[in-house]
Amino acid sequence: MRFVLTFLLLLTGSLAQATDRFEPPVPPGPVPVGFRVVQQYDQARPFPGESSLATGRPVQTLVWYPASRSGRAMRYRDYLALIGTELDFSRDRETAHAAADAFIKSEYLSESGPRQGRRALDGPVRARRDAAAAGGSFPVLIYAPSISAPAGENPDLCEYLASHGYIVIASPSVGPRSREMPNDLEGAETHAADISFLITYARSLPHADAGRVGVIGYSWGGIANVLAAARDSRIKALVNLDGSVRYYPELMAAAGYVAPERFTTPMLYVAARPLDIETLATRGKPAASFLNEMKHADFYKLTVYPMEHFAFSSTYLRFASSPRFNQYPRSEVNRAHGWTTMYAKRFLDAYLKNDGAARAYLSARPTAHGIPAYAATMEVRPAAAPQRPAGLGLSTQVLP
Repeated sequence: MRFVLTFLLLLTGSLAQATDRFEPPVPPGPVPVGFRVVQQYDQARPFPGESSLATGRPVQTLVWYPASRSGRAMRYRDYLALIGTELDFSRDRETAHAAADAFIKSEYLSESGPRQGRRALDGPVRARRDAAAAGGSFPVLIYAPSISAPAGENPDLCEYLASHGYIVIASPSVGPRSREMPNDLEGAETHAADISFLITYARSLPHADAGRVGVIGYSWGGIANVLAAARDSRIKALVNLDGSVRYYPELMAAAGYVAPERFTTPMLYVAARPLDIETLATRGKPAASFLNEMKHADFYKLTVYPMEHFAFSSTYLRFASSPRFNQYPRSEVNRAHGWTTMYAKRFLDAYLKNDGAARAYLSARPTAHGIPAYAATMEVRPAAAPQRPAGLGLSTQVLP
C-alpha cells in the first residue's frame, strides 16, 4: 500500500510539472535554423538613449534564417538575455546580464514562480547561434512585438517560419524617447518606422528576397504593421495576432493616411476569444471597425476560442501561471497556439510564395484541418473588385 501511495505521489508531481511546461506545439519545417544579432542604429532618427556612443535610434536586430547544420546550440534564456543590451550596445557582459535578469525576474518569474521559470529559461530552442546561412533566396518577414516587449517575445514562431524557408527579422518595441512605448499615435508610428527600417536592412542580406515582404504584428505590433503597410508599398502581406488595429479605432481614425477603403494589403487577423458585451461597454471605445471597413484587400479572420490575448506569445505561455488558464486548460491553449502558427504559415505561403494549396487551406473550414468545431471559425472576405457593379461583390463566408 505504501508503494502504491508513493507511486501515485510521484506520478502526480510529474504531471504537475508537465502541465506548466510549454513545448512548441507544431513540428519544425525541413530547414535548419540559424540565429544572429545585429546591433545597429537608425541614424535618421534621434534618440536620447543610454549610451554616449549612440548616433541615432538603437535598433537591436534579431535575425532567424534558413541555415546549414552548424552554429552553437542555444537555450531560451539566450533570447531573453538580449534585453540587457536593447538600448546600450556598449554594456559589458556583467552589466547587460544584470539588467536582463532584473527584467526577467520582474516581468516573467513574478508570474511563473522560480521552478517553472527555471525550466522555461533552461529549455532548448531550435535555432543555432551564428550558423552558416543556407543558399537560396527567401521571403522576408518582419515580426513586430507587443507594446514595450523585447524582440525575442515570440521566438518559437520565428524559428518555425525560418524552418520553412523565411528570413525573419525583429527588433524591440521601444518608444520614441525612452524604452517604454506609449500607447498613442506617436508610439504606433514609431513602431511602424522601425518596421520599415528593418525592411530596408533586409536588402543588405544576400539571401533575402526584398520583393516578397510580410509583417507579423502581435498586439501593439498589430497596429504598427497596418500603419507601416499604408505608407510602405514593399509590404505585401500582413498577419495580425490579436492586433491592436481592432482595439484602438480612435488611433486609426487619427492616422488619416490609412483610410480602410484605400487599404489593399492582404491580411490574416487571428482573433482571441471575443469579449462579452458587458466588458466592451466598459471600454468606452468608438464603434468604428477598420477591419469591417476594409473592402479592397483579401481578408481572413480566424477566431480561436481557447486563445486569450496573452496566449499569442510563446514567451508568455512559458511563464504563465495556472490561474491564467481559467476557462480552457493549458494543454488546449497550447494546442490552439499551434493552430495560430500553422495558419500564419499558410497565409504567408499563399501571398509570398504564391502557393495555391495554401490558399485552399485558408478557404476550407477549420474542421477540415482537425480543429474541433467549438474551437475556431474562419471568416473569408475576398477583395472587392473596384470595377464590379454594386450588388455583385463577393460575399463574406464564415466557416465554422
